[in-house]
Amino acid sequence: MAEGVSLNVEPVNLREILTEIRAVDPKLANNLRREWRRAGDEILAAQRAALAKRPPKVGGSSKQLRLIRPRGRRKPYLAFRRIYKEGDTRASGESQLRAKIAGGLRVRTIASTRRQAIEFTSSGPRKGGANMARVFEKRLFRHPVFGRPDEWVPQFGQPYFFEPITDDMQTRMSVRITRSIDDAFASLT
Repeated sequence: MAEGVSLNVEPVNLREILTEIRAVDPKLANNLRREWRRAGDEILAAQRAALAKRPPKVGGSSKQLRLIRPRGRRKPYLAFRRIYKEGDTRASGESQLRAKIAGGLRVRTIASTRRQAIEFTSSGPRKGGANMARVFEKRLFRHPVFGRPDEWVPQFGQPYFFEPITDDMQTRMSVRITRSIDDAFASLT
């Protein structure tokens, strides 16, 4: 799958469970994988709802003196940084970027020998070598103005991937996965 933004939910040993169930009933193992993907529908709906909202315009900017705390053992220092303010919400959009990112959102199950997870990914559209699903997740990004490649403007992103996911959603998903595993083993006996 194309590189994108991803979130992993790692429950119990998926490979072992699928191997045991596949030995008895291969169709049940396929249905179980399908049910694990459906367990993430609530989270996908929340991510798509966050993408449906329009991001604000950049209303203005100013330079402010900020305390910069570098990583490692270097000392903090003061520096001027440009601060962007939010303006009105955008009224229109031409590229349908949010719809393309929402179309790329997927839930998949991975049960290999090295890795086992239920993963949320967004392959997202690519423009100029950049994965726009990753770019749009940032709080602020810069891009060239259409028709004038030498002029760049800032644009607010829209944190759609991790921000709308609540602890309750994750709990309901893990309960649904556990229930589906219990139901699969109960149907075998």
